[in-house]
Amino acid sequence: MKNLKARTQKLKVVLTKLGRWVSHSSLPEVFLISSFLIDRWVVNSDITYPHDMYLPLLLFAALVSGVYYLYLLVLRRNFAAHIASLLLSYVGIYAYQPLLVNRVGKLLVRLPHGSSPFTQSVVVVLVLALIFGLIGLSIDQLIARIKQLQHLQLHKILMFVIVFIFVWEGAQAADRLWDIRHELSYRYPAPTVQKSAATTSKPDIYFLMYEDYADATTLQRVNNYDNSPLFSYLASQGFANRQTGAYSNYPFTTSSLSSMLAMNYFPDLQAQFGKDGPWQTTFPYRSIINNPPFAQIVKQNGYTYNQVSSWWENSRIHIQADNQPTMGYRFNFLKWHFYLGDLSRDIINKSVLSPWLKKGITLGHTTLIKYDRDYNPMENLQVQTNALKAIANQADAAGPQFTFGHIMVPHTPYIFKPDGSLADYDGEHNDDGIPETEKYANQAAYVNQNIQEVVGYIRQHDPKAVVILQSDEGSYPPQFRYVQQPGHYFNPLDLPVPDMQQKFGILASYYLPGLDAKTVSNQLSSPVNVLPFVLNNYLGYTIPRLPECHFATGNKFNLYNYTLVTQQLTGQAASAACNQYK
Repeated sequence: MKNLKARTQKLKVVLTKLGRWVSHSSLPEVFLISSFLIDRWVVNSDITYPHDMYLPLLLFAALVSGVYYLYLLVLRRNFAAHIASLLLSYVGIYAYQPLLVNRVGKLLVRLPHGSSPFTQSVVVVLVLALIFGLIGLSIDQLIARIKQLQHLQLHKILMFVIVFIFVWEGAQAADRLWDIRHELSYRYPAPTVQKSAATTSKPDIYFLMYEDYADATTLQRVNNYDNSPLFSYLASQGFANRQTGAYSNYPFTTSSLSSMLAMNYFPDLQAQFGKDGPWQTTFPYRSIINNPPFAQIVKQNGYTYNQVSSWWENSRIHIQADNQPTMGYRFNFLKWHFYLGDLSRDIINKSVLSPWLKKGITLGHTTLIKYDRDYNPMENLQVQTNALKAIANQADAAGPQFTFGHIMVPHTPYIFKPDGSLADYDGEHNDDGIPETEKYANQAAYVNQNIQEVVGYIRQHDPKAVVILQSDEGSYPPQFRYVQQPGHYFNPLDLPVPDMQQKFGILASYYLPGLDAKTVSNQLSSPVNVLPFVLNNYLGYTIPRLPECHFATGNKFNLYNYTLVTQQLTGQAASAACNQYK
């Protein structure tokens, strides 16, 4: 009994010392801001790798630690420093951009009228630092004068609450990591196809995927937009066009793009992950997109793999390409650089770190720290266009090239008018300003100009190249205007047939030199067969043609349970062979 009491007493002493050490350090600030970041990751853990959060955690931890120690130096009161730094860490640092849109934030921004975002941010933070410093000092002095408040031990209560929140969020993250561990560690098998003939030619291959680009029937029926001029132009360039009846194999980007690049359907993924609950992750699909089987095959044939990245994380970071000329959201530190994932990018862009890191710190000609290549969607399209032209320019000198370009239009945000000027209406899935159908048509009209510009340039400078124009999915019917959360997302299976056809209907146009356009159009009735067709006809492979199958998944969070919908889409019974893929 005495030994137990002695051990208990020692433990109490240790915990007391530990608590005192924590309360006299910047750990409460680090714990608080880390709790917000961890919570953001948990909510987005279906699409964001855990290690993509390391950099934001380090940046914010360093910044809020500096804030605490500066307050402690100035105020010389530990509790006052904690109150002030906790307030400033959240309001003035983490939630800086949301602050600017409310009344107080707009007032603070007016103080340095006409100045740069960096100067504005410095002034706003200094004003907030003064206000919160006074608040912290006032609370500390109030406690010192009122004995009842002293007995409450508010300092200990505050520390306990912060540590409890941090531990709770950490436990939630650990639980989520355990749930998704198999999906995180999954790697799609390497391709095993064998060549059956010697390669007679190695044309450059451009696979340009236009996000959410609808088929011609949908554009006419839903958007009152005639897309025949685009197809007339493409036909004049030798393209085989599928203006009607072109449907994606899967209804969402990750599954559809993965299927095209893997040149296969995914019964194995359903067997492994279909029972993983209602909140599945994209990581098995991303293992395909990160290192596409098609890219692996052409690289074995001497090709260089170029990834013309979009602003979307899944086709931007962790890609095992030889070149990524358009990869954005770069963080530079001394001689190292890192590319932020979508969640890390959004967290930094909504914080005070955005104007500060974009300003950066340079010593002579050496960049110490800087955040750059922060392309907005309009800039990203122009950067991608320039990159594709640059690749076409080096066609004769660089050896065979495989270029995958994920072009994130006409996907939202709806930022383009038909002439390419910036839209003056809300760019999201709604009817604010003008009907969404008109927003989409405006964006498609400008995208068509871009397609003609890019195709014309490639055909002029790389005339022997294979060019694939294809979208991953069609435009979104209005039923999908919901918050994207597990259990709260519209199920494609519940769509009426015309809306299902809208969701699956895609752009599909191919330039395959030396092949008859009608033959190409007839044989390429399914996106999953397009890249195998290229390998068979140009690189000496004999990959079997897969049946035309179209599968719906439950929603964007139930990604590995497939339901065959070919008959609903096409009005014709699916091949019996499709049953093996669901």
